[in-house]
Amino acid sequence: DSYASVSGNGKLDNLKIRSRDFENWLRMIFYHHTRKALSRDALKKAVNQLEAEGKFDGPEIPVHIRYAEHDGAIYIDLFNKNLEQVRITKDGWEVISPENSPVKFIHPRGMKALPVPERNGSITQLRDFLNIKNKNDFVLVVSWILKAMKASGPHPIMTIQGEQGAAKTTASRLLRLLTDPSSVPTQALSRSERDLMISSRNSWVLNFDNVSEIKPAMADALCRIATGSGFRTRTLRTDDCEELFNATRPGILNGIEEFVTRHDLADRALIINLPDMPATKRKPEDVFWREFEAACPRILGAFYDALSMGLKNLDSVSFEELPRMADFAKFIVAAEPALPWSKGLFMTAYESNRKDTVESALDGDVVSWAVIQMMNQRDTPWSGTPTELNIVLSEYAKQFGWKKSDWPKAPNAMSSRLKMVNSFLRKKGIIVQTRKSGNRIITITRVEKPEEMADQQSDEIIEENDAHITDEYLTYELNAETAAFEKQFGSDGEEDAVEYEEGEI
Repeated sequence: DSYASVSGNGKLDNLKIRSRDFENWLRMIFYHHTRKALSRDALKKAVNQLEAEGKFDGPEIPVHIRYAEHDGAIYIDLFNKNLEQVRITKDGWEVISPENSPVKFIHPRGMKALPVPERNGSITQLRDFLNIKNKNDFVLVVSWILKAMKASGPHPIMTIQGEQGAAKTTASRLLRLLTDPSSVPTQALSRSERDLMISSRNSWVLNFDNVSEIKPAMADALCRIATGSGFRTRTLRTDDCEELFNATRPGILNGIEEFVTRHDLADRALIINLPDMPATKRKPEDVFWREFEAACPRILGAFYDALSMGLKNLDSVSFEELPRMADFAKFIVAAEPALPWSKGLFMTAYESNRKDTVESALDGDVVSWAVIQMMNQRDTPWSGTPTELNIVLSEYAKQFGWKKSDWPKAPNAMSSRLKMVNSFLRKKGIIVQTRKSGNRIITITRVEKPEEMADQQSDEIIEENDAHITDEYLTYELNAETAAFEKQFGSDGEEDAVEYEEGEI
């Protein structure tokens, strides 16, 4: 797309040439010079010419929304009346004019201004405005905000749960005000990946309010946009032209129920449960937001101090074993000296949250629950085909109060479902293996020390149980062939079945 950096009202802005805003700017310039209105035909010719010049003669420069990184520095678009930016480096931060910045920001409709940051503030002030029950949750909220202020992903998904009146929407709006203020601070969950991508093209933070259920396709789309995703769709009113979308965005979800049930989504989420709001802490909205707006500049200044610390220490951070969402964890650990807690508390809080997330996801998934119940009642590994496993697990699932819509409808769907939950089951000491060649056999084994097996595929276990697997499979195969024979020819006893198996009929 072609853009133009234009000046007007004493400020420099970047406008997409084929847009209403740029056309209005051209009309204004023409009127100022001629005191006449610009005709529609002349406007169309000018836009076409300028778009072509931009595409073929102009420099190719990335455009950004709200946050950008350039030459090791972070740039934040304040979008105030002077379009000032904050430049954050290893040595600190400063407010600069757009003329002194190498970064080009664009301003989609609905974007609002961030306050000019002030020094000598404290991130701890933020806790006065959040209904948070413990320090670990506060650590994770602060960590999410800090990573949302860094343009490069991936970004964890902040998931806020709680009963009615727990200030979930208020917390979501507050997080957005600190990172990406908008005239529409919350919205309903997108219905399709296309809608999700359009939202990401027009804002930095995606804030979805009052979520009750996330369908599998949307859960997959949220996962992709948290870690970086592309999307292609046909351009309207064309046959063979495509629109291309590519985005990585921080996300916020809030709701009453435990709606993060897909394991891949839970793996990317920070799940915070808000307690009931005590009556003594409730305030009128106008008072609450007035107090927050007064404290916000100093809170932001403290966050920008932490961003500078993160840039300074990032290259020196290392882990013996990389955690999930490693880039997120690494940056927060790098910034920890400037954060209001002792060294190491972030990883403690993060690992604890992930453990709770695993338990919640397993409890909320009928297939996982059935696998766990089955293995709790066995001393030996289970082996068999996907069809057999579907039958066996369905008996356990009936105790769960399952819905048929939640259950895999075909054996291959069961195999796919197990692959999705496998990493979480390993943390419970349950290893699920599928043969990659030959007969399709699934083996489920329990180990005594799940922490030692969490990241292994356990080839030894497969070898150890190979004979057991083969025997069970051959038995099943013989029974299946016998059933097929009896259905076609009738049954004259076991001898006929064996003859059929050996190819003598």
